[in-house]
Amino acid sequence: MTFAIVIVVTRFSRTSAAMFSLAVAAAAWQVAHVFTYLAADSRTALIWARVGCACVPFIATADVPVHRHDSGELQPPQDHLDCRPLLAAALAVLALATGYVINDVRRFWWGFYPTYNIAAWVLYPLFFVSLLVAALVDIFRAYPSSSGSERSRIRLFTIALGIGCMAAVDFLPASGIAIYPFGWAALLASTAAAIYAIRKYGLPMTPGLPATEIISTMRDLCW
Repeated sequence: MTFAIVIVVTRFSRTSAAMFSLAVAAAAWQVAHVFTYLAADSRTALIWARVGCACVPFIATADVPVHRHDSGELQPPQDHLDCRPLLAAALAVLALATGYVINDVRRFWWGFYPTYNIAAWVLYPLFFVSLLVAALVDIFRAYPSSSGSERSRIRLFTIALGIGCMAAVDFLPASGIAIYPFGWAALLASTAAAIYAIRKYGLPMTPGLPATEIISTMRDLCW
């Protein structure tokens, strides 16, 4: 969150604003997990578990900075009604106010953990796998034509992405397996790798860099 604030304050753009909104949603999700673990009873834990689940749809509402024209030139986005925040809000209400996504919690040695309903077992993996596949497609497409610092930047972001994938261990406790959900540590390490890449090579802003296309494809495919 601190790094996202620094980026948006020092180099404000639609890219940095998208990074900031992504960081806010992810941070709120993880904070809700903390309160779920520390809850004194199952009723309180269930409330916090649903709050955390309600934060997830907003991860994909980060606006893209530009759209790419068929000629390869960057074009400003067209004015249109963006329904993504409304859809995210509807999904958040569904997760928060009903049992269709999370219907119960289990208690493990580290605290309470949500038990996913069938809808969550379908939507959660689909959500994250679609983001991963979209990012990898754009990385593999951009890497061969890159060189120098751009290639190093892509390589570091790929490493950060791989580290973040270890957060998938959080799905195991939801199925009743008593393995500590260290997904927060994977996200923290992934964020550290991304911070290092941005500090060393800067924030991608130009047509020759793939970050804009990665963000755009991830958002469009996930919705």
